[in-house]
Amino acid sequence: MCKALASQNISKGLASQNICKALASQNICKGLASQNICKGLASQNISKGLASQNICKGLASQNICKGLASQNICKGLASQNICKGLASQNICKGLASQNICKGLASQNICKGLASQNICKGLASQNICKGLASQNICKGLASQNICKGLASQNISKGLAS
Repeated sequence: MCKALASQNISKGLASQNICKALASQNICKGLASQNICKGLASQNISKGLASQNICKGLASQNICKGLASQNICKGLASQNICKGLASQNICKGLASQNICKGLASQNICKGLASQNICKGLASQNICKGLASQNICKGLASQNICKGLASQNISKGLAS
């Protein structure tokens, strides 16, 4: 657990957990079943392990997941989720959030203001309920669901 200024957590073990409440904190997890929880300002989570979970509630947070079955949950302002793993899920409720999914069977759920979903993977799904949201799908069998105001869907994939 880190509460200091500009702290950094690096975990490579099995079932590791990082909890950061500090300013400008960074979590790097490479282990199995790792969990990152960041509540600080300008926090960054990088997960490469299996079944990793990132939870960010801070300002200008960034989640980068490359593992299998990863999950990103962002509630902060100007958050960014980047998922390249298999069966990843991004949930954004913050202002001006951005989801980028390149993995297989990824799912983006955006409820924030001015959110953007970019999906390039196979069987991806975008669900947008926010104001001025934008969905861009280039993958196979992608699905866009927009309920927000001034939303835009761009689909270039097969069976989209």
